[in-house]
Amino acid sequence: MTTIRITVRSDIEKAKRQFRERPLQVRKAAARAINRTADRINTQFYREIREAYTAKRKALARRIRVRKRASIYALKAEIEASGNPLPITDFSVSKGRRGVSVKIRKGGARTRFNKAFVLRAPNGDLIVARGRYRGNQFVPNKAETPIRLVGPGVPQMFNAQGVQRRIQSFADRTFAERFEHELRRAIR
Repeated sequence: MTTIRITVRSDIEKAKRQFRERPLQVRKAAARAINRTADRINTQFYREIREAYTAKRKALARRIRVRKRASIYALKAEIEASGNPLPITDFSVSKGRRGVSVKIRKGGARTRFNKAFVLRAPNGDLIVARGRYRGNQFVPNKAETPIRLVGPGVPQMFNAQGVQRRIQSFADRTFAERFEHELRRAIR
């Protein structure tokens, strides 16, 4: 699981000193700004990861979410990026005569898996598996079941190539903008 922390204490304390007679409005503005920032970070996660990887947005959406939202009593929000490695079918997959090729990183080379095939699992999911396959039937060899192929997980993609650093700077900028806007709106 991967987390992002946004430092907001100094901004809120400064606003509380400035608007001493309206502390509740300052807390409301801060909570709204934190929640709006969390939503925008969630969207930015998708953009940053999809900029570097060929993962499908739907697969990312199941694993990245705003877990806790801020309130006037608890001024913090949590965004969670969790999950197991993504199935290869959630990336750019193409079938060929000799197997399956997969492109995980944008701008990267395709990796070919010889003797791999795409099949529909009993639960309806498409999976890429390795083994022997004749016609429409899996032929067991030493192992009785096909070996599922997986790519990197969402937390791993989030920590790669400075994605976390870009998200952190985006979060700080966004909160500053949103807090100023929400504070003006609440004090009117």
